[in-house]
Amino acid sequence: GLASQTEVKAEENTQIYDQWVENREEARADSLDNDLRQLESKVRNLRTMMYELWKLKLESKSQKPTTKVYADYLKELNDHFEKYFDEASGGDFKKVLAKT
Repeated sequence: GLASQTEVKAEENTQIYDQWVENREEARADSLDNDLRQLESKVRNLRTMMYELWKLKLESKSQKPTTKVYADYLKELNDHFEKYFDEASGGDFKKVLAKT
């Protein structure tokens, strides 16, 4: 009677809910995978930027540019790297470290 109809309805609702959870978690896994790929790309860019910074430092030792020109340029590159690092890591890492 009514009890068995209620049980069938509950089972159907459970199956629908389970399917919904499955779909939601599959979409979530896809989203997390995409986030990871974006982070990996940002890390590759950061590595390239750091390589360029080190290369600049080595070249400056042999070329002897004026100190002000070199220092200003290096500061600009460091600022750019730090900004990009903050964006890639999801926040200002120095502020986070200062709070701990």
